[in-house]
Amino acid sequence: MKPKTLTVDQRLLLALALLVCSAMVWAMVSPVDQIVRAEGRIIAAGRAQIVQHLEGGIVQQILVREGQVVSAGDVLMRLSDVQANTSVQQGRSRLHALMAQQARLTAEAQGQTEPQFAPDIPEDIQREARNAFKERLARVRSERAVISQQHTQRQAELSEARSRIVSTQVELDLARKQSTLMDVLAKKGAASQMELLESQSRTQRLTTTLNDIQASLPRLQAAVSELSARLEESSARFRAEARTELTQVSAELAKLSLAVDGDTDRLDRTEVRAPTSGYINRLNFNTMGGVVKPGEVLLEITPNQGPVAVEARVRPNDRASLRPGLSTRVMIGAYDYAIYGALNGRLVEVSADTLPDESGQRYYRVLIQTDTPSQRMASLAILPGMTARADVVLAQRSVMTYLLSPLLRFKQQAFTEPT
Repeated sequence: MKPKTLTVDQRLLLALALLVCSAMVWAMVSPVDQIVRAEGRIIAAGRAQIVQHLEGGIVQQILVREGQVVSAGDVLMRLSDVQANTSVQQGRSRLHALMAQQARLTAEAQGQTEPQFAPDIPEDIQREARNAFKERLARVRSERAVISQQHTQRQAELSEARSRIVSTQVELDLARKQSTLMDVLAKKGAASQMELLESQSRTQRLTTTLNDIQASLPRLQAAVSELSARLEESSARFRAEARTELTQVSAELAKLSLAVDGDTDRLDRTEVRAPTSGYINRLNFNTMGGVVKPGEVLLEITPNQGPVAVEARVRPNDRASLRPGLSTRVMIGAYDYAIYGALNGRLVEVSADTLPDESGQRYYRVLIQTDTPSQRMASLAILPGMTARADVVLAQRSVMTYLLSPLLRFKQQAFTEPT
């Protein structure tokens, strides 16, 4: 028995029934966001950065205008400070001179043959310090040469005295023997009394000479020792004087370095730089040559980096559903939502009372803080003042509930009469 074939009408009815069932199942399981819509504008999420100048000065250049977008570190203004520039130039010259002097004194104190200069010291200052090093070293060497010559001379005199003692002692021994022999001969009548006296006189002269030479030895030895000590003292005194002067120069150099750093910092501050990225919100000086007082506000920068905030308005009828922490979607009016998408965020504040708009209608002010934008949105310029539409997500419900809600409201209101 062949099965019955469905007619075209039956097939259409079956397809329609399947379609209706599928639509109902989809409507029951598919969620849809329940939202409150708010219209508003973009505001700056961060506080405006006030740019001041510590010392003040005369406006030399104005490199920005109001509304201009700047990056952190950009030069906004240049002030003229002749005094700081002069102080820096003079301080650096004096600093280089002290650094060269320090290198020279270090070489002298350590007995080096050449001073070692820092590479940033100008060549003329190095040359001057190098010449001073050579002159001082030559003076010390000359002094040592004189002392060394005197030492050699006294050493030679000491050696000569010792040699004379030996030779005189030999002569004295011979003279004594001769005198003894003459005395014997004179007693025997073989020698005259005159010859005996001459022999005794010669012995006495040699004895006196020997005593004089021996007496001079301590003096000569003391002179040699003194000159040796002076040689050592000359080198030690030179190094000691260099170390003492080096201590003074190093202290002066440290003090001057702090002063130069302060003047350099002051000179660097004549270039007023942006502390953060953003746009120039307010420019207080527009005239070249204007006088800036110490601590005076030059301009304000409103940050444009990172998340933005939205200030929006909602109807009083929607207030009961709102609470801080609800998720939001923010669409920027200047950019097509279908192409660029939306900014996710959260509701952070709802005003305590309603406020009137330009037409007298009441509204609640809400503040929405957006999250970090997506890569596509991050490339866009989102500036304060742009219009925005925010959808505050209250809950999720099914499509079926959404479609039946008008019927449910009608059912609740049907067959009722206000009293």
